[in-house]
This record gives sequence, C-alpha cells and structure tokens, in this order.
Amino acid sequence: MSKKHFHFELKKVFLSAFLFSTCFSVPCTITSVAFGENLEQAWEIAIRENNKLKASQQTTAAAQAGMQAAQAARMPRVTNATAYTVLSERPEIEVDLSGLSGSLGNLAAAAPELAPVLAGIPTSYSSPILNKDFLVSSTQAVLPLYTGGKITSLIAQADARAEAARQGERRDLLDLKMDVAENYFLVLRMNRIVQVLHETQRELEIHVQNTASLVEKGIVTENIHLSAQVSKAEIDQQILQAEQGFDLSKSAYNRYLGRPLDTGVSLEGAEIPPLSSEDIEGLTYTALQHRPELRALDAQATESCEKVKEYRSERLPTMSVAGGYTYIENDMLKENDFASASVCMVWTPLDGGVSRAKQRAAMHQTAAVNRTRDEVRSGIELQVRKCWLDERESRSRMEVARKSVEQATRNLEIVRQQFNEGIAPHTDYLQAVSLKTQAEVNFCNALCDAIIASYRLRRATGTI
Repeated sequence: MSKKHFHFELKKVFLSAFLFSTCFSVPCTITSVAFGENLEQAWEIAIRENNKLKASQQTTAAAQAGMQAAQAARMPRVTNATAYTVLSERPEIEVDLSGLSGSLGNLAAAAPELAPVLAGIPTSYSSPILNKDFLVSSTQAVLPLYTGGKITSLIAQADARAEAARQGERRDLLDLKMDVAENYFLVLRMNRIVQVLHETQRELEIHVQNTASLVEKGIVTENIHLSAQVSKAEIDQQILQAEQGFDLSKSAYNRYLGRPLDTGVSLEGAEIPPLSSEDIEGLTYTALQHRPELRALDAQATESCEKVKEYRSERLPTMSVAGGYTYIENDMLKENDFASASVCMVWTPLDGGVSRAKQRAAMHQTAAVNRTRDEVRSGIELQVRKCWLDERESRSRMEVARKSVEQATRNLEIVRQQFNEGIAPHTDYLQAVSLKTQAEVNFCNALCDAIIASYRLRRATGTI
C-alpha cells in the first residue's frame, strides 16, 4: 500500500466514524469517560431542568385550569351592578286635571258655598318621581337549569384538551429521554474514537522511531522514515478534529441537561441491554397502547365530536333561575330595597344556518383527525418493525466486528514483527495499522448501534 493510499484509507475511517457520531446514529462504548453520572441520573437531571419539557408542563397546567373553568359553568353566578347617577333635571310627573272641569262646575252649581274652593283647583298637577342624583345597586344570582347540553359539551371539550396536553407532555418526555440517551452515548462514542486514534498515534510514533533507527543503520532508505513521519502528522491532525467533535458532543449533552455548555462531563460506561424477547406482534400491540401520539389524537377526535353537540345546543332553548336584591335611592318610594326571583328562557330556533354550518365544520374536523390517527397508527407499526429489525441486525453486526478486531490486531502483530525482521515491506505495515484502526472503529459503531437500537425500540413502543 502506498503512503498516499494509507493516508486516504485512514482519513476515510476517521471521517466515517465522525459523520456517524454527528448524525442521528447514536454512539456508545463499553469504556467510560470517567466515573460519574449514569443514564438514569442524566434523565432525572434533564426532566428537572430541560426548558422544553417545562414549557410542555405549563401547557398541561393551562389545559387543566381550562377544564376547571368549564366545570365551574355549572355553579351559580353572582353579579353586582352599582351606579351613582346625576341628572340634569329632577324628573317629575304631570297630571292633567282639565277633564274634571265639567264635574266641578256641576258640583259648584249644586253647592254654591263650595264654588270659591272649587274655582281654586288647578287644571294640572306635577310631582317629582326621582331625586336629581341617586344610587342604584343590584345583586343577582343566576343558576343554569338547562342549556341543551352546551355546558356538558364544553366540559368534555376541556377535558379532551387537557388529555391531549398531558399526552403531548408525555411525548415530549419520551423525546427528551431519547435525545439525552443519544447524546449520552455520543459523548462515550467520541471518547472511544479519540482513544482509538491515540492508540494509532502511539503505534506510528514507535514506527517513526524504528524507521529512524533503520535509516541510521542503512537498512532502509530515508524516504521510509519520511513516510512514517507524514503518517504520524496525519493522525495528529485527525486527533485534533476528533477532540473537537468530542467537545461538541459534551456541549450538546450539557444543553439537554440545562447546564452551561462548557461544563465538565463525567459519565459511567454503558452496558448492552438484553435483546428484546417479545415478538413483533406483541411489541406493536404495546406501542399502539402506550404511544402518546395516538392518545393525543384520540383526545382531539373527542373534542371535535363534542363541538358538534355544542353547536347543536345553540338551537335549543336554555333555562335558568335567578334571584336578586336591588336597592334604589329614591325619597319618593316607600321602600328602597326589593328582592326578586325569576325563571328565564332564551331560545333561538333559527339563526340563519350558522349553527348547522359550525356542526358540519366540526364533523369534517373529526373525520380529518380520525384519518390522521390512522396514518400515525400505520407509521408507528412501521417504526416498531424497523426498530425491531435494527436491534437484531446491530447485534449480528457487532459479533462480526468483534471478530474483525481480533483478526486485525493479530495481523498487525505479525506484520510488525515481520517488518522489524526485514521480511515485510513498509506498505504492509501501514496497511495493517489502517485495518486495525478501521476494525476498531467499526466495532465501536456496531456496539453503539446495538445499544442505541434497544433504546430506540423502547421509544417506538412508548416504554422508554
């Protein structure tokens, strides 16, 4: 293998691992960065500190408050209205007495002695009925008796919205745990990649020293030593890139846990979860029962159905009872305060078709939600099947990669010995180093994929 080809192969190995580590494929390794928090502890911190989950919790709390408000519509409502009024003039009532003139004339003719008195009676009379300024206060309690099912429908809608919010919060919780798990294993994986490259670096450092000694003895030409130095410089650059990726992975991990990005990260090593023993049918059934996405859509469909009932109730009569107390400040009244009791009915049998149009809109919305739910259900079934297959494929690939590491390690030992003895050429040694590095990276990828595949299957079934 030529020096240029070795550089290309080694760079391809590293870039392949680095690109995997920065995508959605999740890293993992058996060794740990340092003894520290495990995944369960990371989940606890993220659940307590993550701002997105806190926002989802506030949305749920708002929906719960809305449900309580809808339930309170069944209770009596007490209102008070008080007004102090000043009029420009004092209201008066005028009584016309001109119609009594004929009767008074007859009375005067019959009783002449009353004529002077009757002559003094005016033809009209005015009297105030209100003060110029006065106070009116009215307190009323209203209790709905029958609303055509509107209150019941509004309560059911609020309850459905609260359920959808709870399921949305649970979905965000599952997503958060999955994201934390992916970034947790990303840190471990990038750490392992850095370790693999450092091992290759130490291998090439020894090779540089050996070639320098061979050049001094005249066994090999100087270009062999220069080629070893270039290979060593190449791996030095790749280590710098890997360490940058390692630092970025730690920053992403800290972000999900609500920490400053430059906080030190100390994680425990990862273990491979046991392979799922449940068959695909059982896993699919579990997913359909536990996935919050389906439950949220069920709640949305319920809300749309209840809206149909609400709009239908707008064409039905509503009845309520009311009791009240009113105080009127008026010097002309014998009593200034009054109690009242009322039975009220409001009915709008014809509204121009508005309520029926609203009903049709709600029915279409219900059909749309049901179609969406069917589509999501199908997608969940496919997701569970894919994750189930990925879990088994990654376990098989891990065993193959493990054997490749053993073979590549043994091959390097043999080639190293042959090179030191002058049997194997310089290019064989570089190829053996490249094969061992690639085998270790492939095993790291397979191991990480095997671990994260188990968590993705649990996320797909809604049981993570």
